[in-house]
Amino acid sequence: MSIIIFFPFFGRYGETPIVFYPEIVYTVTEKAPVPSENGGAGTEKPMDRLKNGGHGEKLRRYLRFTGCVQGVGFRWRAEKAANALGATGWVRNDFDGAVSMELQGTEEQIDGVILAIERGAYVQIENMYVKTLPPLDGEYGFTVKDDD
Repeated sequence: MSIIIFFPFFGRYGETPIVFYPEIVYTVTEKAPVPSENGGAGTEKPMDRLKNGGHGEKLRRYLRFTGCVQGVGFRWRAEKAANALGATGWVRNDFDGAVSMELQGTEEQIDGVILAIERGAYVQIENMYVKTLPPLDGEYGFTVKDDD
């Protein structure tokens, strides 16, 4: 049995227009081979590739979300998505009704976490501020911090 995960989303990431890989379809099966870097058949599953960092360098981003983002499962969804995709960092509610988050991972992992959050039934992101930070060494897991 296969599960197809498709991310058909176009949006703005801070001030830079971005595309969240709408042409990539990840099919999760028990032994779905993924081509290796040298062109031969590999044994890595597509979701394992995402969880293990994908193919790309580690990035760290500070993100601040405004809109209907508190009291709607935003932090819970962020934690579950980040842990499922292998991203690290933290998320917290801010005193002014916004949510702040630092995410570290590949571009694919970061985009996947943001997409999972946006899929929340009651989450309505109006604005997203993004700042690139230097990656942190030795960070493991993703945590929900106490409110600011």
